[in-house]
Amino acid sequence: MPGMIEENPELVQPENWARMKSWSGKTPVFLFHDGGGTTFAYHCLEPLRRFVYGVRNPYFYSEK
Repeated sequence: MPGMIEENPELVQPENWARMKSWSGKTPVFLFHDGGGTTFAYHCLEPLRRFVYGVRNPYFYSEK
């Protein structure tokens, strides 16, 4: 949204919800937005047991 600072890429899933900042060495997954520009659908994935990041279109909320 205009005026909001959003992380890009955003953390969609931590590797372990109980220990969100711990890392076991598993390769993280980076998912890029679909044609719509958002990463909303990636929040609906089953847990992948590794860090999952979503990259959205940085211009989605702008007129560019």
